[in-house]
Amino acid sequence: MGKTDGLLDIMGARLDQRPAPILYVGPIRDFLTDQFEPRLMSLLDEAETLAAKVVRGRRMKKTLKVVAGVPVRLAHAGSSAGLKSSPAALALVDEYDEMLANVKGQGDPLGLVEARGETYADFVTAITSTPSRGLIETQFDERSGLTFWKPGDPEAVESAIWKLWQSGTRHHFCWPCIHCDSISCRASSRCAGRRTPPRRRRRKRRSCSVPTVAAFTMMTTRRR
Repeated sequence: MGKTDGLLDIMGARLDQRPAPILYVGPIRDFLTDQFEPRLMSLLDEAETLAAKVVRGRRMKKTLKVVAGVPVRLAHAGSSAGLKSSPAALALVDEYDEMLANVKGQGDPLGLVEARGETYADFVTAITSTPSRGLIETQFDERSGLTFWKPGDPEAVESAIWKLWQSGTRHHFCWPCIHCDSISCRASSRCAGRRTPPRRRRRKRRSCSVPTVAAFTMMTTRRR
């Protein structure tokens, strides 16, 4: 599953189980209208529990959906008005490394997004991206037997998503191998480089001879 598909699952679950205003922020407008919005509509149309909750007709727009009585707004980093337009209980920021460092003099996109959550005590922001630049090192943990990403020099880190991850709890996703059931953490020093085209890697686990394929992305969350 890709990171954008994961964000769509989060949106669908929240709208179905505990509806609240959602703000999704993509890097550019074309990505929103040409790629993300059709995928969002596929989710809303195909999920039986959500299809009947969608307000259709003249109130439905490319960048604004109303589901279960709450708005789902799509914005992009190049529009400060879109980032400041309405409050949200859940904000999802996609491809953070690709966003402008300054939105028309209004500040960092993430700061504008997090200001939308002042109304909600349980406001959460999820930020995901493929690191754009920089070298990645790993370190082996003797206690767990797993390899984790090694924090770098804060002054030398160029990637915005890496800086966020490094400033937080630095949790890693680990899961069992479907062949040998041993736990694996997808941290590799071979993830360095630019993100276009997305780099994929094949590698063999120490305890299993079956190669796996993984794409390198990062995700971090910030809770008020």
